[in-house]
Amino acid sequence: MAERVDSSGRQELRLVRIGLFLTAILWIPALIQFRDALGAAGYLDLSQKWRLGMALLFVMSGMAWVLAFLSLTRLGSIFLKAVQAAGSVSKQLGILNGLIFTGSALLFPFISIYKYGNLTPGFFTRAFILWTLTLIGFGCLSALWPRRAWPFWGLTSLLLTSAAFRITFFFTGVNNYPLTLYWSETSNYFYSSLFLANKIYGFSAPLPLFNPARALLGIFPFLLPDPQIWINRLWASLLWIVCTGLAAYLAARRLRLASRLSTLLLAAWAFFFMLQGPIYYELLLSVAIVLGLLDERRFWRSLLVVGLASIWAGLCRVNWYPMPGMVAALVYFLEVPRHEQSWRAYFFKPVLWAAAGTVIATATFAVYTAISGNPTSTTATALQSPLLWYRLLPSGTNATGVLPNAILVALPALTLIGLWFIRQGPRWDAWRKAGIFAILAAFFAGGIVVSVKIGGGSNIHNLDAFWLLLLIVSIFLFFGRSPADRSSGLEALREPALLVPALLTTALVLLPILLPLTMALPEPLPDKQVVDHVLNDINAYVAEARNKGQEVLLIDNKQLITFGFIPSTRMVTEYETVYLLEMAMTGSQAYFDKFQQDLKTKRFGVIIANPQPTTLQNPGQGFAEENNAQIQWVGQPLLCYYQNLKTWLDVGISVLVPEPVPCK
Repeated sequence: MAERVDSSGRQELRLVRIGLFLTAILWIPALIQFRDALGAAGYLDLSQKWRLGMALLFVMSGMAWVLAFLSLTRLGSIFLKAVQAAGSVSKQLGILNGLIFTGSALLFPFISIYKYGNLTPGFFTRAFILWTLTLIGFGCLSALWPRRAWPFWGLTSLLLTSAAFRITFFFTGVNNYPLTLYWSETSNYFYSSLFLANKIYGFSAPLPLFNPARALLGIFPFLLPDPQIWINRLWASLLWIVCTGLAAYLAARRLRLASRLSTLLLAAWAFFFMLQGPIYYELLLSVAIVLGLLDERRFWRSLLVVGLASIWAGLCRVNWYPMPGMVAALVYFLEVPRHEQSWRAYFFKPVLWAAAGTVIATATFAVYTAISGNPTSTTATALQSPLLWYRLLPSGTNATGVLPNAILVALPALTLIGLWFIRQGPRWDAWRKAGIFAILAAFFAGGIVVSVKIGGGSNIHNLDAFWLLLLIVSIFLFFGRSPADRSSGLEALREPALLVPALLTTALVLLPILLPLTMALPEPLPDKQVVDHVLNDINAYVAEARNKGQEVLLIDNKQLITFGFIPSTRMVTEYETVYLLEMAMTGSQAYFDKFQQDLKTKRFGVIIANPQPTTLQNPGQGFAEENNAQIQWVGQPLLCYYQNLKTWLDVGISVLVPEPVPCK
């Protein structure tokens, strides 16, 4: 018994030493970033107290290093006894530990987002706060569940504290600000409103062709008696959280882990993993159906599940059309050993699911397009976009480049798969491994192609399908939930969990969790008086045009009509900023012939738009091709036939009226 106690004590002492060194290592860069933020905000120039406080914090960081090194000596036992004493006190608090843990988790977003968000934007500053609060949570959870091993306490505290920050971040844009918070934000609300155009605008309108699945999910706020923009923003935030959380939970539940708590912890980690891209919430619903309902033993039921999921996928992006069938195929390869089946018999189900799903998704969009009420010249042009291969590498559009960024994010999971291939892969049938790797490779290549299309390349979200598939493969292999093939033909048993090196496990866990710490807070909103003044002026210009019997076009900020900020104005739905740029990037001549004709005939008495770019950019500059397409197809004809009457750069709005003498 004494040896066990000594062994346990040595392990606890190691943890104490690791904790002290990590604290000391994080403290210095965190303080440097905090000091820089204080200086930028002017606190150090104005307040002697802040300067003294910073000096004291730097002294304390030095003391942390001293304590860390002292823990390596015989004095380490003193530190261990102090930690054990604190643990004993914590155990006496009982259920209060739960309240303390909850408070510490909520304190993270309160400090880093709301109260002192402008002073804690640095990655290391946030990481140090997260580390400190995780340690507090670690102590509380170890008191609540003393029989659990320390990795459980640490991981739970880290995941839940990080989740409080990430979930709170979704709500930073929930407000009643009438103008768009970022490019394309309010376009989503406009597209959703088109499904209820009769209720909102008093006339029928063509249905949106640009991502109709997302628009459908955004309908709910418009069903309320008094739609308001802040409700739409709240609803969008909830959709991000709920849809991502649902898909993460269903992926984790698929593994049938020993306890529900383990499933929830895995789901929490998968939640972070999915947001690395991110994977947009409307896309996740299609695969959530498959992950939740697929039964590889029941072919026809599974085919129905894939069909239903593919109907929804058909209303999403074209590169997601095959996803429900491919997810079903991947799960089949992971869960069903080949045994003695011929390769044709083994591949029959997954190939049919994948093919049927793709056909159903394609047919769904074709039917939707036919009934949408849009002219054929304005149908989707996703397959006609130019490819900008230079964006794979660092450029003005993406400082790190799509390919290096994707490799960095995928590397821990790919290393895990490579480790499995070396250690346990020989026990698997070659055809089965080929099926898994072919799916991963195909969607990685497809995601790379989509990423370098004009309009993409600034991040890795166009690899979203690959991220989801990589997640599924990784968790199945990590937890040993894929049976190996047996030459004897006997039923395969579950494989033992793969022995993963601690460093690799740490990278797998931490990379998705730490990535959100780099996210920038939204810019402060313009002063309300400024915004009210802008709206009053816009309403005056709109009223003048209406009194003359002229139409009013809002290319941007159509939500001003949707939510009544501009009253009694008929909505012109044909031209909207996102779709205009989409058509510009593909050079849709037929679409812009009509646009230019409407401008030339002065159809609109006043046009509300974003300030138009006028300077052509060289390839390699940030979004140069998009900028130039905007100028060529939208800006030049717009400024040819209309003059810029007034521009408010602080809110990003221009008012244009017909040019008395159009350019030639």
